[in-house]
Amino acid sequence: MFTETNQSINWDNEQVVFFFGAGASKPEGGILTTQLLEESFKSSSNDEKVSMVKKYLKDIYHYEWNNPNIPTFEEILGPIDIALQKQENISSEWDIKKLSCLRDNLIYCICDILNKKLKFPKGIHRDFVNNLLSIQSDMWKKCSFVSLNYDILLDNALMKYSNRTPFNIDIEYGIRFRNVTYREGEMQDNNNRHIPSKKTVPLLKLHGSLNWIYCPTCNSIKLTPRKKGVMNIYTKSEPCDSDFCKETSMQRPIVVPPTFTKSYENPFLVSIWFQAENVLQKATRVYFIGYSMPESDIHIQYLLKKSLFRQDGNSPRIIIINPETKNGDLHNRYRRLFGEVEYYPIGFEHFAHNLTNYL
Repeated sequence: MFTETNQSINWDNEQVVFFFGAGASKPEGGILTTQLLEESFKSSSNDEKVSMVKKYLKDIYHYEWNNPNIPTFEEILGPIDIALQKQENISSEWDIKKLSCLRDNLIYCICDILNKKLKFPKGIHRDFVNNLLSIQSDMWKKCSFVSLNYDILLDNALMKYSNRTPFNIDIEYGIRFRNVTYREGEMQDNNNRHIPSKKTVPLLKLHGSLNWIYCPTCNSIKLTPRKKGVMNIYTKSEPCDSDFCKETSMQRPIVVPPTFTKSYENPFLVSIWFQAENVLQKATRVYFIGYSMPESDIHIQYLLKKSLFRQDGNSPRIIIINPETKNGDLHNRYRRLFGEVEYYPIGFEHFAHNLTNYL
């Protein structure tokens, strides 16, 4: 049953942005970016795709499987992206065509391991959303979410409120989907399963999502609510079902992998980034949850610096939620970017279950 709490806080002029990094998914069973490749080798069921990645590492990096120092995704993908951009081969065997396939297989490794690791989440994202929206009945108007995670933990937690009184809210991803009908500000899926409310909560996923399937032929995206639809591309070779393509065009995931040469040229991602900038510009406070601010995320740092700078000097509060020690390397990275910040050395689980103590 819905009840209003924490009435001492004046939320009238508050606009809160929750900025999610990989550390928020880790207590649910997820893994950090630095662990993706090693874990995918241990768990992946698609031998052909993984074997190609392993062969590349052996050929180019002389990597042996008893060596614990496996290269990171950034180290592997960086040279591949540069080679593809310059239209050059890395070797006579690893030509442009093979490198393009290799890159797709590396993205598959990301999607596959996240799909397996997060099949049975603990429900921390659900608890976080429940506790957040219980603060007051119109709390959804005060909050926006920006996420760098491909998983759909936060998506599913928010979707539980799509037909729940008094909320009846829906997710605003910042893009339009080909299997959703938009009419006079309302949305309706093509199977007429529900007619969502005009109330929307922004969830802007800057690096893509496992429930988005992109067709490069008709330039459209399909939404797969509550499901990691990207896996159908790999397991069922699912073609585009739009009227234009008529199941003749193969689809792709929209997943920006961890690399120093990240590309955000996809028109849908451009729209999402633009709206994320608008949301951050209006923020009175921003909570960074489980985000380590790595050096490779220079585009993110630019977005944050540009969006959170205030001409009048009235900058938003910056609050860091991360279990790493206070005054450590992570804390200092945030200080270099923002100056003094509020830092809480706690994990997402503690934050979610004690939310009113930190809002």
